[in-house]
Amino acid sequence: MVDRVMDLFVGYYTPNGFLEHRIGATILQNISTKFFLEIVMSFGPLIVFDISNLNTLYYALFKIPRYSRLFEIDGQIAEILEYFGQSRTVFEIKQMERILDILQFSLSTIINLHILTCT
Repeated sequence: MVDRVMDLFVGYYTPNGFLEHRIGATILQNISTKFFLEIVMSFGPLIVFDISNLNTLYYALFKIPRYSRLFEIDGQIAEILEYFGQSRTVFEIKQMERILDILQFSLSTIINLHILTCT
């Protein structure tokens, strides 16, 4: 959920070639259905099902789309490195790449553990 919120604040260039500085315009440009799906996947089971009587099978089926996030992480990391690669040194890029690899491992482990505990 945190990375979807952070995606809302990624800057973009206006059609006349200037970097957009207004936060509202940036959020409106970056908002997508993925953000709303993330909200539904995160909080949906708590809203739809009775928490005191929650069937783990239904909860697991609700959380299965989290596996798709594992396949999006590589693309997101490449996009981040490409963006910062234009203004950083090779050493800084290698440092970022190492940190992002650790983050990718941590996120994939957390997602897998979360789904395994649902079933």
